[in-house]
Amino acid sequence: MNPSHNILPAAKASEPILENTGPGSTSKFQFVTFTLCLILANERLYAKGVSETVTPYVASNFLYDSNFFRVSDSTDLSTATGQAGKSEFLKQIATGLRLDWKINRQQLLAEANLNQNWFQNFSSLDYLGWSASSQWNWHFGSHLDGEIGFNKKVFLGDYNQLNRFVANLQENQQFFANAGYLFHARGLLKLGITRKERQYDDVIRQISNSIEDNAELDIQYISPDNSTIGVHGVLTEGRFPNRTYQADSTLDDGYKRFNTGVVWDWHYSAITHIDGMVGYLYQRYNHLSERNFGDAIANLAIHWQTTDKTLIDLLAKREIRQANNLNASFSLLQGVELKTQVEISPKLKLSVPMNYLNQQFLGDIAGENSGQTAERNNLYGLGLRLIYHPIDNISINAMLNFEKRDSNYASRAYQDHAAGLSVQAVF
Repeated sequence: MNPSHNILPAAKASEPILENTGPGSTSKFQFVTFTLCLILANERLYAKGVSETVTPYVASNFLYDSNFFRVSDSTDLSTATGQAGKSEFLKQIATGLRLDWKINRQQLLAEANLNQNWFQNFSSLDYLGWSASSQWNWHFGSHLDGEIGFNKKVFLGDYNQLNRFVANLQENQQFFANAGYLFHARGLLKLGITRKERQYDDVIRQISNSIEDNAELDIQYISPDNSTIGVHGVLTEGRFPNRTYQADSTLDDGYKRFNTGVVWDWHYSAITHIDGMVGYLYQRYNHLSERNFGDAIANLAIHWQTTDKTLIDLLAKREIRQANNLNASFSLLQGVELKTQVEISPKLKLSVPMNYLNQQFLGDIAGENSGQTAERNNLYGLGLRLIYHPIDNISINAMLNFEKRDSNYASRAYQDHAAGLSVQAVF
């Protein structure tokens, strides 16, 4: 359970103010402003085409977690925390504001959230979190549209991989811009760029601060029933700004990654659609070639609206991710997820998610060079969510969750139970 932002998702549902980051910032803002003016002029703006919705809200959230740091039964936290137990009771109050502003076909979205978090047992983790986001959904003519946006969030990250007591407050921010061009009645070309930045508050964790720049290309065929099939490619350049590579370094300071594949979204029938992708991912490090990795990736999702009130989602996936440790260069994740959602009444909804995931830490430096056995884990999850609207502007969310990880490394195995309650009011 990630205690970030809202403990439970709103029923609508891983720091300093941003400054200019370089001499090109002013010119970028001038370009965006000029483009916005050009598009709005093209819209022939009249007052009758303007609408706006401002939605303030407040929320109170509570979470009990039996094993907050996801540690094994044999782990003793008392030395690091001064507490004998592993459980935590977290309280949060939050307030925020959502804005939806439409000018004919243009749409501006914005949201800001401020949340204070108190920990009953591990009070040194108390923090003030916040998030802010904005997005412009733009249209130009009848064949060109896209999105330009920014989001930033300060939150406490989860401990699923850390498995120890450590300060994990982090600041994530993302800039993105994309455009889609309908070059034919059945053909769509999409281009996009994204920058992702992650910074940790604690000095010990700042070696993992990272920046990723992504360039994305999609070419899609659109069928008469709006099903799509196409090719997708992403080129990523990543770097760790707080690492300096030297001859005896065991961790690199940057990498390049290429991800390509075939993607589809098939509208099989009025109640069923199937989407997914099959492709290949390869990552090459700047200096440590023994950490390079690549493998096939795939996912398949089936969405089945069995009745007007019941939706079943089934997902099977095969993913690979970089492993930021000394014994493996990447991890292979293969698993299935099943989620059933039922509308019991107009005021009450039920959701039951369950999942299984097999995780293997692989790469040339796992086992062969280190003399250690590669880590292999099996993860199981089962949850229950209830969303209740006693009146239109009040939502009450309740959840129960069970997690278990079996591992060939005893220190990595854990079991956890969690329960949460969230109340939100919108105005």
